[in-house]
Amino acid sequence: IPIFISTVFSQPKMTRNIFLISFGTIIMCTFIIIPDISERIPPGFIYVELVSSLGILSSAYVFSRILIKYSLEYHTMLKVSFDMQSKMHTMIQSDLFTGLYNRSTFDEFLSAFINDSFLTKETVTLATFDLDNFKAVNDSYGHAKGDQVLLYFSRLLKDKEKPNVFAFRFGGDEFALICKHLDTQAMYDMCA
Repeated sequence: IPIFISTVFSQPKMTRNIFLISFGTIIMCTFIIIPDISERIPPGFIYVELVSSLGILSSAYVFSRILIKYSLEYHTMLKVSFDMQSKMHTMIQSDLFTGLYNRSTFDEFLSAFINDSFLTKETVTLATFDLDNFKAVNDSYGHAKGDQVLLYFSRLLKDKEKPNVFAFRFGGDEFALICKHLDTQAMYDMCA
């Protein structure tokens, strides 16, 4: 029983130690008991009991090691799967180029925040940004420079993020900030 209980903790070292202690205890008890009961039990019966006990104990140990091996492999696979799902969730919510939240996440957050504000009477503030003449930057200086401008502006917005402030890229050169619990003047000051 102790071997199977140690299997729950998935620690091979603990299981091995419990096996060795149990193995030694069975042998020791057998040789301590033999002189006392040898006249009451037929000769050789105690040795059959000893071999049977050690066989059961050894089988339990081997079975526990197999269970631990598979549970550790399963745990590793679950962790990898969870990490991949987290990365995929982040990729689905984010604009891959800038790292800001994307348009569909914006729609989702804005809807949820507005619904919450009706219930809690807390403010929700929205600021939208459009980079004026951005097409001219791309046309005059090339798309590489245009990308640098987008990344720079994205970093500016990302730096504004706090627990209740979220930055988004709609697409192209359109961006937004949604703030919970922040009034219009505080939003204006933050964006200035």
